[in-house]
Amino acid sequence: MSTNQPTQSQWQTLYAAAKAVQELAPWQWMTEVDLFGIEHPATGELGFVSVMGQLGEHLAIAVYIGADGLSGFTRLLELGPMMTAEDVLLTPQLQASFENRSEITKRDYEVIKSLGLKFRGRQAWPQFRSHKPGYEPWYVNAAEARFLQIALEQLLHVADRYAEDEDYPPEFPGEKLLFRVPEANKEGVIVWRDEIRPIPEPVAMPVTTTIDRDLLTYIDSCPRVGNEFELGFSIMLGTIIGDRGQRGYTPFNLIMVEGESGYILGANLFTAKPTIIDMWAQIPQTFLQFLSHHNVVPAAVYTHQPMIYDLLQGVTQELKIELVLTPDVPALRNAMDALAQFSM
Repeated sequence: MSTNQPTQSQWQTLYAAAKAVQELAPWQWMTEVDLFGIEHPATGELGFVSVMGQLGEHLAIAVYIGADGLSGFTRLLELGPMMTAEDVLLTPQLQASFENRSEITKRDYEVIKSLGLKFRGRQAWPQFRSHKPGYEPWYVNAAEARFLQIALEQLLHVADRYAEDEDYPPEFPGEKLLFRVPEANKEGVIVWRDEIRPIPEPVAMPVTTTIDRDLLTYIDSCPRVGNEFELGFSIMLGTIIGDRGQRGYTPFNLIMVEGESGYILGANLFTAKPTIIDMWAQIPQTFLQFLSHHNVVPAAVYTHQPMIYDLLQGVTQELKIELVLTPDVPALRNAMDALAQFSM
């Protein structure tokens, strides 16, 4: 998406749509699982709209971007109480939320003031943010503002019908979802219609890893021990790398611990620079460096993160190390909590 800032006209339209959603308050009868898709009329990009706030704690509309965003949202639901901040921050999305005045930044307020708008009360101030894996939540650019505006306007139509018609949306078989689809009429005016479509599958991003074969050979010659190691990454929340006033990177910390003692065997910081794919590509080599530092080959490596599990398949097979995907990594979680407290 573009890095250009929204124009005054775009801001005006976006705030108007947000105000209309706030007045409608669809969170009173819709939940975050009452998801529907939208298709961008100019680009064809897909977004998946979810309403948050039924419990009154966080009033927001999320637009999960593309099949990857939808897949991330589904994973968040599956995780339930096991969900972590890392899981949320790795899910690409745009959000329009309704905040207290104290949450509104100077930059937000300057836009509101320039538009001549006034808001009062708790959870009354619209705020728009872009969530991109590997980066801090940031102000929306022009293209993102337009996509959010479209989502909010289509939510007004869908939410009204949810409230008025108990049979809406109609039931449909299989892995399908309600979409709002744009179509130009004879006069060239965009009109929107409902369409039931299959749920799109995320496209796997190819991660090309580079392994030091000499290092792999050396580790294979090291003593084999019965220890079980736990490996995973955490996002260093509250730590931002980048220039002031520009969108910064949120560093990732890859941590390996000994499962029984909880001793930290290795820790390494990464950023999603130049891309998050480049960051993932470094994980197997860093894992090998952790092992070489201790000159041992463990019996097993446990991780609770599917991405780490996928990335380590090749090297663990070559080293004949059992690789286990499990939510039960207590030593690793303790280490992550301790490091997070230390970094605050």
